[in-house]
Amino acid sequence: MLDLLILFLMLLGLTVVANLVEREGGDLYRRVFDWMLLAFTMPLLVAGGLLIMIPASTLADLPGEVTAFMPNVTAAGFVLLSMGLWGIFVSFYQGRQLLARLLPLRPESAVHGLALVFAGFLVGNSAFTLSQGGLEGMLETTYAASLIEVVAQQVLFMLLAFFGAGLLVRRGNESLNERLGLKWVTWGQLWYGLKWILVLALFQWTVSAIWAYFNPEQLEILETISAEMFGDFNTVWDWFVLSLSAGVGEELLFRGALQPVFGLTATSFLFAVAHVQYGITPITFVILIIGFALGYIRIKTSTTIAIFVHFGYNFLISMVALLARYAEQLL
Repeated sequence: MLDLLILFLMLLGLTVVANLVEREGGDLYRRVFDWMLLAFTMPLLVAGGLLIMIPASTLADLPGEVTAFMPNVTAAGFVLLSMGLWGIFVSFYQGRQLLARLLPLRPESAVHGLALVFAGFLVGNSAFTLSQGGLEGMLETTYAASLIEVVAQQVLFMLLAFFGAGLLVRRGNESLNERLGLKWVTWGQLWYGLKWILVLALFQWTVSAIWAYFNPEQLEILETISAEMFGDFNTVWDWFVLSLSAGVGEELLFRGALQPVFGLTATSFLFAVAHVQYGITPITFVILIIGFALGYIRIKTSTTIAIFVHFGYNFLISMVALLARYAEQLL
């Protein structure tokens, strides 16, 4: 948790600096910031290369604490190496210029360059998890998350979204809300959101039922992982706070801050990749479709309604699961 906090604080610091560069303008400031991004990601390249070059005989003698956290050291090395290479690529204007042919980003923007680095960290973190044994490996390393840890992560997502959009540096409240898509809602929009909540919940339940029919063993592993991660969340209040924090934090970051930079498709894939604590399973497909739906809702209405739908979907799914758990205890 401390390592994650340090990483987020570093990203927040870079985010503020990127917005200062954006505000001041000038090629010199942009070039200096590009070199800052390069220096920030270079250690990943070095660490990945070192892990890859560790001899097999040395790997066998690594302490148990290391192998428990990182059972496949070589695979972890390739992930870190890839993250470093991506960071180097997007640290240069020419690399961002190539990506601008595919994404609605501005290659000269320091903020957009940092967003690309951040996206690489999201993908790399998920790839690191998958490289250490897939769903079965996750079953062995999963730990129970506390409500404070989950909320803290979402607060950090919110801070990244607000400061990334220019809070206190280059945007006032009205301009910031407009950039993030935060608007007052109408009763008609709330009704529109409620219908989406039901559609998305029914979609997940349908996919889960089909999955349970064709691959019940894999679904059982996933349910065991989820029970280990969220087993301590056993009240309505716990799930309300969890659902609300995830809805606000993730929607502000993905739909509010990142979607205008990366576009609907790329942001939806990033959203799915960020949730591979569930492994590459049919649930990954469900989350991808949910990401597209929330992005579409952001375009048609606002990020505020996307937050409402995300919260409502999470809360409805969790309440049904909680009721099922209570019913099993009574039988």
